Amino acid sequence: MGAYVAFRAAMLSPAIKHVALLAGPVGDLADMYDSYDAVSDQNNPAAADTKANVIDEYGTPLSNPDFWAKASPIRYIAHTHAYFQIFVGSNDKTVPPQFSADLDAALTKAKKAHEYYVYKDGDHGLVTQRPDIWQKTLMAFEKQ
Repeated sequence: MGAYVAFRAAMLSPAIKHVALLAGPVGDLADMYDSYDAVSDQNNPAAADTKANVIDEYGTPLSNPDFWAKASPIRYIAHTHAYFQIFVGSNDKTVPPQFSADLDAALTKAKKAHEYYVYKDGDHGLVTQRPDIWQKTLMAFEKQ
């Protein structure tokens, strides 16, 4: 847990130089609002209250698209100094793999060097893929 926080932090801090994201909810907030219900938020009254408060104050992505666009870290890719590694399983049923594909497309469009790995038949935990992920991450750290 933490890919979204790491992604958001990398947009805000030039001190962050490398981010490895595993099966992260790293898409546009409007898309996430429409198609993603975080497992950690399910049956969590505090998370439901926070979401309701944000919607009460700022509206939905449909009623206030400017707010949701400005709040989406993916919109600030051009400003990051981080090198991203994106790891996702094609069979992730927890976080839609499309979010990772969207981040890959945004990084490519912004001409930001990055790596994007899709593991066929990988699920959200990417448990069997972890040795490969660790190896790729260590290799990337050694290059920087």
